[in-house]
Amino acid sequence: MYFNQIHYDLKCNSCKSERPNGMTTYQSDADIDYPSKEELITAMENFKQVQCETCENMGDWSVVNIDLSGNDEVQGQIRINILKENGLISGKPDEDYYPADQLDAVYMKIRGKIEEAKGQYLLSKSNGSAFFVVDLLNDEPHKRVSKFYINGLSIEEIKGFINTLTEKKGYKGISEELRLRLGNAFEDLKTNTLNPLVIAHLQSKDKATNFYVIAKVPDEELYYGIMENEYTFERRIEGVPIVNFEPMELDEVPMTPFRTEAYIEDGTKKND
Repeated sequence: MYFNQIHYDLKCNSCKSERPNGMTTYQSDADIDYPSKEELITAMENFKQVQCETCENMGDWSVVNIDLSGNDEVQGQIRINILKENGLISGKPDEDYYPADQLDAVYMKIRGKIEEAKGQYLLSKSNGSAFFVVDLLNDEPHKRVSKFYINGLSIEEIKGFINTLTEKKGYKGISEELRLRLGNAFEDLKTNTLNPLVIAHLQSKDKATNFYVIAKVPDEELYYGIMENEYTFERRIEGVPIVNFEPMELDEVPMTPFRTEAYIEDGTKKND
């Protein structure tokens, strides 16, 4: 199964309103490296399932622009090939396509794409393969996963192997015991969003970044808490995917649990 990132601009035929900068992931059984505009429109079924937000008509669009990887100028690509044979997984970046100093950031992008795909069920088989294509862009966001193909490997197997390539066996700043505690606290957070309990304190080595963690979504790497750094102007509870704070290398530090309401208001840490 191939996963292709498609960018498009639409115009409603009924009210003439525009829907620019659309983006979606199209799954296909075959690679489509150089599709025509007509092939992409057909693949998207003429956007018949897309509703106009202005006139609320469904599927009546003119496709102003559509392409596979956007209009940003691509200065290079990094390709990572993964092979599974008799249950054993191996792979590496394609040596013809990557500058070595780009790899850490590329692996981070791929892990983010894997997190997005966690809700999809992919059957694990004895033999399979996968590959990722990461575009190196001149402008923001500078790196983009434009295509990935997975066949015969589960999301967890892909995630584990990418962690092996980065010589990381998972984020060590959060122990399995703490993950379990935070996951169990998620139901409490849903019933008490105004004054939940902070369970853990994660801190960067220079102490400039602090993440006061309240709960974790079970079976997902999404954490709720209060993130503070030099750019924080107000305290608030927010959901933060692990890929957003993993590069900060936050570690758990000792703390006494406290409620958020007083802390958000004036910085007081009360546990009653």
